[in-house]
Parts: sequence; structure tokens; C-alpha cells
Amino acid sequence: MLESQSYSILFALSIIAISSLFRFLNLFVWPSCPILCHRNSSFNKAVLAHCSILRERYLPTLLWGKCGHVQTIIFGLIGRFGNKSPPQRLKRESVVTEDGSLSTFDIYEPQERQRTSTEKPEVTLIVCPGIGNNSQSVYIQTFVTYCLQHRYRVIVLNHVGTDASVPLTSPRIFTYGHTCDLDGAVQYAVRKFHNNSLMVGVGFSMGANLLMKYLGEKPSRQSYFLCAISICQGYDIEKSRPFLNSLNSGRVIYNYMITRRQKQIINNHWKEIYPSATSNSIKWDYYCEAPYIKNGRSDSEIKKTDIPAVEEKRVYSSRILEELDENFSRLVNGFAALSDYYDWASSKFYLHKLELPVLLVNSSDDPLIPSELFGPAISLSSTKDKALFVVTQNGGHLGFFEGGVVIPETVTWIDRVIVEYIKSIIFVSSEGLY
Repeated sequence: MLESQSYSILFALSIIAISSLFRFLNLFVWPSCPILCHRNSSFNKAVLAHCSILRERYLPTLLWGKCGHVQTIIFGLIGRFGNKSPPQRLKRESVVTEDGSLSTFDIYEPQERQRTSTEKPEVTLIVCPGIGNNSQSVYIQTFVTYCLQHRYRVIVLNHVGTDASVPLTSPRIFTYGHTCDLDGAVQYAVRKFHNNSLMVGVGFSMGANLLMKYLGEKPSRQSYFLCAISICQGYDIEKSRPFLNSLNSGRVIYNYMITRRQKQIINNHWKEIYPSATSNSIKWDYYCEAPYIKNGRSDSEIKKTDIPAVEEKRVYSSRILEELDENFSRLVNGFAALSDYYDWASSKFYLHKLELPVLLVNSSDDPLIPSELFGPAISLSSTKDKALFVVTQNGGHLGFFEGGVVIPETVTWIDRVIVEYIKSIIFVSSEGLY
């Protein structure tokens, strides 16, 4: 009798465990089409008519693709599946930015570009990777490979400090808002390719924030681009603070892991950041421009005495991004308050100046970027005739794995979306609807 009760309890616990796993993986959730937010303009109608992927269901990997956490974790650990032969870059270029930083970018060319009079126009993509990433990141390499198959030239920005082999020439690594790094790659592309190539900007996560800010802070830059594409950005860094620090959805764990990566980058360049350090508290003569100051003070009114010294112990004891930005980033970049630094860096304050075709994509199950941060994208897409905001049910943060039962397709849904959107914009512009 006792043995029978034990089996019953074991069976009941097994059912509960399996049911919990099914709920965690959202296996009972049916795949759906993305939610599309846009004005009912003739331009958007034409784009969507020739971009069928946005009107179809996104089918994530069957067993685990409906869970944003699993998508995000697998993306973080593996990047992408099946990319066994990374693309060979044509060359690496570098520029010294206005603040003295050395910014590098890698250029990839299709192996064959035998153009004919009937061939579609040449396309150059300028890619801005996510936080702490560069051209060697697996998801960037997979995306580059896919673009090369479509005969697109690709230029990938390497965020300052992410490549340990490239020395720092100013006492800072990349930030969420230093658009001068991106401008070096853009100006190179304009000089070399703009006369006979259509330029497209593509940004992932933090890189998408940087790209949109770049285009909005000086609207004349938009004339260089056919269109711009943003994937999984958060738009408002200040507003994201309580979400990233929350235990809800485990965001603080992701925050901790990203912060560890940031501290590794700082450590890789410690001697360059502190070239003549004799103590654990350092001040610099260098400060970046801070054009957006929340309390209304101009740059000249922010005295160096307002900015305390960076303390080594505080930098390496930082557990989350907010602490690291408080103890390092905002001090190095000359901001008296962390909220000033975040507002300066956020694309939210520049989106309203965008007039070129823009595609913004976010996932509703992104464990890093909750839907509460989608406001600026909704506002843009509801006021601009050439803006399109797409929200998927699944995808996680930069995952968007597609197909298969356990092993997904090599090319992700988001890679296919980007290429198909570019093709639709090219077609619509050729028909005179741009």
C-alpha cells in the first residue's frame, strides 16, 4: 500500500514538472504573425505588399523557440547555428574620431559582383553591433555571410575597446551614445561608395540605439541612406533602469552578465585607460561633448570640479550596468549625473527627426527589453509615413531562431526580414513612391 502511494506521488510530481516545463517553454502557444504599427500611407502599403515575411507567421524552433529566455540564452552562448566558415573580410580601416579615439571597421565584399545593365543596384550595409560586440561576433558573421550571398557589401563597426588587439588612443571605450565612432565608418562609405551604391544602416540592440541617434542628431546624415533598420533596442536608457535591475524575468541576471563583459573590456585596456596611474583614484583632462544636459546647463557650465575621480575599486566592484556607468562611464565622459549621461545617449530624443524609411523590430518576449519601453517606437510609427514598427510574439533578445524541432535553420528570421525589407524599399523607390 505504501509503495503504491509512493508511485502515485512520484507520478503526480512528474506531471507537475512536465506541465511546468511546457508552460515555461510556451509549448501551448500558437505561432502568430507579427504586430505591425504604422500609418496607413501609400509608402507603407507598397513596402508591406512587397515584404511578405512581415505578413506571415514567424515559426520559432518548435521545442524551445517560443521561450524568450531560451532564445536569448542560446543566442548569448552560441550566437548562431551552422556558421562553420566565417566570412573573409576584404580589409580593415580605421579613423581617429573628433575626441581622439581610434575607431575601426571591417569591410566585406561579395566574391562575385559581375554587374550587368539589368542587375539590381549595388547595396552597402553599415552594421552597428550590440553592446560589447564587433565583426567577430558570431551573429554578425552569420548575418554578413547571408548578406554577401545577396551581393551586398557590408561594413561592420568594431566598437571601441571590444578588440583587444586595437589600442585605445583616448581614455574611453565605446558608449551607448558616441556617434562619432559610427560617423567614421559612414563617412568612409560615403567617400568610397555613395556615388554608385545604395547605403543602408542596420543596428542591433545598443547598436540600433546608436544608429538612430546618429541619424536624428544631424538630420542631414539621413540623405546618405536609403533606409535604416533597428533590431531590439530599448530607446530610453533612463526608463530602462528599474526594469534591468529587476528580478522579474531574471533581468538582473542578464544585467550582471553584460556588466561582467564590460568590466573585461575595461580590464583589457587598463594600462591605456590609466597610462600613468599612481593611485587608485584617477582624473582625466579629457571629457566628451555632452550636448544634451537634463538640468539645462551647457557644456561650458559643467566644470571639471563637478566630476569626481574614478576609483578603481568601485569600477571592479560594480555588479550591474547602472553601478558601472555611475562609477566609470559617466565620469570618464564628463557627466555630473547618471541620468544626464543616459538621456544624452538615448535615441528617444532623436527619433522624431527621422524622415527616411525606418524599420524598428522588437520582440514581446525579450527578457531585456520589456514592452513598457516600446513607447518611442509606437510614437514614431504613428506619426511618420515611412516608419514601420514590428513586434513579434517570440524571438527573445536578438535570437529570432526559426524552423526545426530542436536545431533551427542557419539563417534566422530576423536576417531574412532585414534583407527582404531592403529589397522592398529598393523596389518601392524604383517605382517612384519613395
